Amino acid sequence: MHTISSNAQPSLQQLLRECPLSGAAPVEIHGARALGCDPNDDFLFQGFKYVLDPSRDVLVREDIHCWIQARRRTLN
Repeated sequence: MHTISSNAQPSLQQLLRECPLSGAAPVEIHGARALGCDPNDDFLFQGFKYVLDPSRDVLVREDIHCWIQARRRTLN
């Protein structure tokens, strides 16, 4: 039996499943461009601040976005 180690980053979906943060507000809001979102704007929804991820055209809850970035840094 061989052990295969990989330095591959976990997918975004894997990280979202691991995330301990919860709340009634959605984690992501898709279709940011259609909603007229600009990266410099603040977006509030159901009491949570959202940040734009322009590469995926989604708004991501800021607390979860920060947690994912920190988690990726610790995995490197």
